[in-house]
Amino acid sequence: IVIKVMTPSTWSLLLVLLPMLLLLLLLPFTMPVVTWSLLLVLLPLLPLAAGQANVSMIPARWSNVFTSNAPLVRQADASTSRRLPLVVSTTTYWHERARARAIQAIPTTTLLETTTSTSSLIDAIVSMSADSVKTAEFASKQKGKYCKPDSQKSDIDRGAGREYLVNTAGGDDNVVNRAFTQSANPQEMVRTFQEIDPAFVLGNGWPIALSFLTLFVFSICCWTPFPMCKCMRCFARERYNSRSYMNCCKILLSLLSIGILSTGVLAFVAFYDMDAGMVLTTCTSATLVDDLLDGNPDVNFVGLLHAMNKLQQLLATVEPNSVFLADVESVVQNTTHLQHSFLLAQDTLLLLQEMLELERNFKPSILGNNLDLLHRCEACRALSSRLPPLRQALDKGVGAAMHYARKEVARQILGEDLEYMKADVSRSIEPMREYHSLLVDTLGWFVTPGKFDFFLGFVQGTGSLLWFLIVYGFVVSLLILSCSGYGTYLVFYHPKELHIDFVGNVYKKKPIRMTCCSWNNAVLYSCSMLFIGGIVAVITVPLAGVCLLMEDFDYDLGHNIVRAIGLNISDPEDLDMTLSIADRCLSVKSSALHEEKNSSWNLMDMIKIRQPNGSYLTLRRQLVIRAIDPVNKVFNHLTSTVEAAPRRFSNLPELQNLRDSLRVFSAKVSMLPAVDIVKTKDRYKDMSLDSRTQVGLTTSLACSSYFNLDERVVGIDDFFNSFKSMGTAVSGGSCANNDLRLHCTDPSSTDTGKACRAANLFLGEMKNTIRLQATFRCNVFKSPRGSGPCDVKDMHKDAQGAWQNTCVGADGRAVVLPVYCNLEQFDRYIEQWDQRLANVFANLDESVDSSITKVNVDMRGLITGKILRPVYDVVEAFDCTFMTPLYRDLIDGMCYQGMRGFGTLSFNYVATAMLMIVLSLSMFCIWRKAHDNWEKWVDPLEDLEDTAFLDFLDHIANIDEEPASADMPELPEPLPAPPPEPPDTSATTYGARSDQGDTAANSEMDNFARV
Repeated sequence: IVIKVMTPSTWSLLLVLLPMLLLLLLLPFTMPVVTWSLLLVLLPLLPLAAGQANVSMIPARWSNVFTSNAPLVRQADASTSRRLPLVVSTTTYWHERARARAIQAIPTTTLLETTTSTSSLIDAIVSMSADSVKTAEFASKQKGKYCKPDSQKSDIDRGAGREYLVNTAGGDDNVVNRAFTQSANPQEMVRTFQEIDPAFVLGNGWPIALSFLTLFVFSICCWTPFPMCKCMRCFARERYNSRSYMNCCKILLSLLSIGILSTGVLAFVAFYDMDAGMVLTTCTSATLVDDLLDGNPDVNFVGLLHAMNKLQQLLATVEPNSVFLADVESVVQNTTHLQHSFLLAQDTLLLLQEMLELERNFKPSILGNNLDLLHRCEACRALSSRLPPLRQALDKGVGAAMHYARKEVARQILGEDLEYMKADVSRSIEPMREYHSLLVDTLGWFVTPGKFDFFLGFVQGTGSLLWFLIVYGFVVSLLILSCSGYGTYLVFYHPKELHIDFVGNVYKKKPIRMTCCSWNNAVLYSCSMLFIGGIVAVITVPLAGVCLLMEDFDYDLGHNIVRAIGLNISDPEDLDMTLSIADRCLSVKSSALHEEKNSSWNLMDMIKIRQPNGSYLTLRRQLVIRAIDPVNKVFNHLTSTVEAAPRRFSNLPELQNLRDSLRVFSAKVSMLPAVDIVKTKDRYKDMSLDSRTQVGLTTSLACSSYFNLDERVVGIDDFFNSFKSMGTAVSGGSCANNDLRLHCTDPSSTDTGKACRAANLFLGEMKNTIRLQATFRCNVFKSPRGSGPCDVKDMHKDAQGAWQNTCVGADGRAVVLPVYCNLEQFDRYIEQWDQRLANVFANLDESVDSSITKVNVDMRGLITGKILRPVYDVVEAFDCTFMTPLYRDLIDGMCYQGMRGFGTLSFNYVATAMLMIVLSLSMFCIWRKAHDNWEKWVDPLEDLEDTAFLDFLDHIANIDEEPASADMPELPEPLPAPPPEPPDTSATTYGARSDQGDTAANSEMDNFARV
């Protein structure tokens, strides 16, 4: 009934209009996917557009993202309406989720004690990260939906895929490649696109032109008031179907059916390739967004959101009046005695070394007189040489390590450097914030509900519009093939009515309708398939070029793209940094090269921050080396020192040896004549003329001789006694009184006289003068409570066990007080250094014992938990190596699967259309013959003049009603038979059946027709 009511024209209109309408509905939804696919190529370059007014292609809502001085908190205005205003967002679910993430690691007490600035700082990051929390959770849901755990990525032939992209785009030197790599400015890039070869355009868009041409010809021939097809029916007559003709038609229709069904099946295969590609693309995009924002420990990336939160928590931790700072300050205050003890030990050793090396103590002289008294304290210099190694041992000891750790913490955390550290951390957050905002505004579109997934619903999955279009086209092709087969069957085997009482044209109209419907719909169906296939083919050309750019992207290509799109970068360092990050983290082409160079994949080593002086520092150097590493290094040094060095400095062998030497050291014994200089002096050089006076050249300032093992140092008494026989001694003289003198008896002209007089002068002018008039330095420390002296040899413990008279000021330093002394005082001063060292290092050891837990455990725990670990958690987990495989998967899904699937679909549609055109021509011929047979049929009864045959028919009709009569009229003679046709063994009569019964029936009808 439907076929009889609906004319072929109506059916054809429905068949051709519906897929075209569906395609017109589909194109607007697929174009954003194309646009965002192109955006993936330019994504690494988007930060370069910060503040560039000539980048008109960037949406207005991104203007704040690309402004380097954009505020941390976006206010609710027209340009940033999608941002959550701070006031409004505080009452929203997402804001609360963001706040929970931002402050989850900060103790409640810290938050309660922080100032208003800390609260504002946290609110700033919360308001900015509210969108991020939503985006991260959307991405996680997309991963759960599209990235099934048990799904395996199909093997992708990248070589064949690239070959297809190259052929589709027009070769390696395609127009997209030339436009982006060879253009010096945007105008030249536009001219490159305008100079596309028309032959190339025609070679890809010819199906569209052919579809309109076919529709035009079909409309002129069949849909105008003057159909040309009726005027062109030459040689119209009734024809019979030969066996060879029918066999050829059947073979042709079978081949066409197989071809059309094959292209239909391949269209489904292409769709599943596209579907797999879109799923992989969506999964990869969601994974990339989720990992970048929320982090992934499996790929050693902490995530921008967590990184920013950790650094914001760090800033909140070191806000003034925070519990953390109060705890650190308490530890520092409770270990002040450690600082004083260590610095006192340093100053004491330095004072001793200075006293032993001081020129006045080494070369005695009279105060105010530069006269050289020709004596040197060589033992003083030898003793002082032991002090530098001892001082180094002190600086490498546990006390020093604890002191420096405490000092660095006080400087970095409690001192003026805290503000510098906070400034460094804040500057480190800024690039993260910019990239984070850019990520949310760009890649976030792929995972936000109602954005990419809305368009994806039209092209992905078995419920999509594209799936319906493919199924619809396949079903329509089956209907057309069914109609064509059934119509051909009717034309070949049931063209006529077989009822004996049928009156009129014996050719049926049903075969004519079926074949007419077939070839009309085949023509219009081929037009729609050509149009759809041509549109898809045209779209795939620029997308193939974009895919090749994505595959070949590297540092140099990025420079070319920046130049082509006209990004006016004022600072070349920003351009270099962005392209380096893209090249190292995304580029598939450069990944192997960077692996060979053993390059760093940590973003901390790639992101650079401009300093106020115009220089650049990497994020690692800004955040770690300048702000955090100094504290970390001192604690690491403390750990290694505690494990290796002895805790008690007093037990060091070097110190014990020094103290032993000081206990037996005598300045008088150590002061010996400078022999080489004495021999040059005219008054004393003659002492060497006699062996008795020559002893004076090795005589000390002590009265008695000094014996040490096998060593003997001659004293003044022995020296005087050695040449006493050369004259008469002055009565009453003694060494103790410094008045030993001798009257020489030998004349001065003799060697003995000369030697005696020289020795007597040397004894009186040098030895006695030094003992009586020479001045030395016996420096001590200045009392911190006044200007008087303070000697650490007088240090002692009070009743509570605290050391008193430590001689240090509030800063822990001991100030040296110059003290002049004579030889006797200097000698006692040196002897007392044993006690000084014993007191000072006993104090140091006790301070180390009482402070080691506070510094190495309490302070270290505070700094590590609140400062070091959060920063290193970010720095060491900022590796971008995971981005390269994801970018590779993105290319695989979008280009090697999705794009290739689109290309295969286009080819199948065009192939189906061409086969349909051949089918329509074939069905037109069959329809034409059936229609001509019906139109040219002539009733044979119209030529009969004798009515006897009619009477015979009436008789037959009434034969059951009338009895047989012998008077029945005789039949007339049969009409002469038509001339026989040439014998043809392969031909049958028109409408002949293959079975025997039908053949007999046809023969009777033919005989009856002849009668």
